[in-house]
Amino acid sequence: MANRRRQAAYENAFPADVARLSGVRRLTTAHARLWGLDTTAVDDAELIVDELFTNAVRHGSRTGDHVTLSLVLDGPELHIAVGDTGRGTPQRHIPGPGDESGRGLFLIDALAAKWGVDHVGATGQRTWAVLTLPSRPAGRDPQTAA
Repeated sequence: MANRRRQAAYENAFPADVARLSGVRRLTTAHARLWGLDTTAVDDAELIVDELFTNAVRHGSRTGDHVTLSLVLDGPELHIAVGDTGRGTPQRHIPGPGDESGRGLFLIDALAAKWGVDHVGATGQRTWAVLTLPSRPAGRDPQTAA
């Protein structure tokens, strides 16, 4: 008999700086493990956060801005959102074989059950993705982090 996942959430704002990316990845991994996600889900969440945060810093922020990270465990789904001050809508494009970037949204599309962009007032946007989690075997319930 599988245990039901409880709700848990984490949210924080970080300076819009790619130097913060490794810390953001570590926080994502720590929360996903704390909440009892399996290794594949932890890796997928980390990759999605990596791509969303990098895009927010490179394309949706200016010097001095902050980028927000939100992780919400809601039963069988992990909702991931990154907010920035950009107004453009992220678009998938087909990178050339020699391009070193441009594949992030393709990766997110492949890993997430769904993803999208919500414009937040006149001040920015939130790009989000939802991971559908596998059934969890009987064991401890995830801890709720404040």
